[in-house]
This record gives sequence, C-alpha cells and structure tokens, in this order.
Amino acid sequence: MKNCPIILVNDGCSMSSFTISTIYDLIKKHGYDINKLDKTELYNPDKNPYYVNGMNIVDLLKKTFDEVPNICMKLSTKVLRDEKLISFLKQENPRMCFIDRENLLDIAVCTLKDFITPPQSKKSFDNFGKWRNSAKRLKTRVGSSLILKTMKEFEEVRFQKRRIMKCLNDNQKKFISAEKLCSFDVNEFARVFEILGFRVDYSILNEYFSGMEAHEPYKHKDVIRKEDIGELKENLKKHNFLKYWR
Repeated sequence: MKNCPIILVNDGCSMSSFTISTIYDLIKKHGYDINKLDKTELYNPDKNPYYVNGMNIVDLLKKTFDEVPNICMKLSTKVLRDEKLISFLKQENPRMCFIDRENLLDIAVCTLKDFITPPQSKKSFDNFGKWRNSAKRLKTRVGSSLILKTMKEFEEVRFQKRRIMKCLNDNQKKFISAEKLCSFDVNEFARVFEILGFRVDYSILNEYFSGMEAHEPYKHKDVIRKEDIGELKENLKKHNFLKYWR
C-alpha cells in the first residue's frame, strides 16, 4: 500500500498501549505494510526521535510520516484541538480510527490514581512506568471529592472528540469501544479494520485471540475509599453517572 499513516485517536487511561499494539500486530498479520517506533505518542517531542529544536507538531509529524512509511501511531484529543494540525491531517488524509473508553468512572479513577491521589509517586519511583505497574498503585483507593469533577472533564473531552471525528473521518460515526477491544471482541476489531479501510480475515482474528482470557473488570467498591462510597453513589445518581458504577 502507498505511504499512509495509521492514526489511532485515544486518550490517557483508556488502555491505549494495549489497543495500539494489538491493532498493529493484527494489521501486520494480515500482510499489510505497517511500521511503528518504540514509542507511539509521537506528537510528544520527548518521545519522537525525529524532533529537532524549534519544530511545531505539524513539522514533527510531517518529518515522521516522511521517515517511517505507513507508521502506526497514537494521537490524543488534546493535541487535535490544534487547527493547524487538523488542516495538515486533512491534507495528508491518513487512515484514522477514534477509540474511546466508555466508562467515565473508570477513566476518573485511573487518572486520579496516576496524577492526583499519590503525589509522592514520582518521588517514590524512578519513573512513571514503574508507578503504573506497582503494587502500591494497585492498592491505592481514591477519595470521592474529585471524581465527579474529573468525570465531567472527560465527558467534555468526549464531546470534543466526537466533533473532531466528524471533521476528520467520514468512515466512522461511532467510537470504537476500548473495553470491547480489551475483552478480545473480534467484531469490534473487525470494525477497526473497516474504519481504517483494510479487509479483515476473521480466521486471523480468531487464531490471534485463541486461548486468551480477558480479565474480569474490578469492582468500584474496591478502588474507592470505603467511607466515601455512599455519598459518591448519591452524587453519581444526581448527575446521571450511576450507570457507570460497577
């Protein structure tokens, strides 16, 4: 296939590392010419080896697309608010797929665990990656005071993301569910292929996921401070967010 970047639009705390690596593997197994670098957040100068001092995001991505044919990478909704970037992408016409984590409460809990609740995390661990995979993070319970605020912020991000998707991708009317991808839903992966413009072979999908067992999602009562649960559920109900409680 011609040089055509493959861009997965997904945000933090939405299982993007798993989804992008799995989608990359599956496209590769289908025999399509696809490439990626060690890092996928290539809009970040610190993670892109082609960054030269003074480059803006459009310059950086143009250089990356030129250097790595058919690159598979991630973009976040945050950077896609840049009108110059949107104009550039319209010109480049990459294959794009918009992925969203459906459960806003899960996103809020993950965000609070990583960036708000444990301010000591960056001091206690050599890097953020170690914190993400630590037993201490797993055992951390979050308080309810910032949960609603965080959920509302991500709800607004979702509205923005939907507008951007409508602007940049005529092939997609509905978000791909990050939860369905992480539960190895072959039909959801087939939707990804359809949106990206690839032909899907279900036998390849079924063989790839054969023997894999999805983890049961955690219970929210196990990650929220016990003394906050009652009040939190009442507030979730008031704001029509109780549907996210599990």
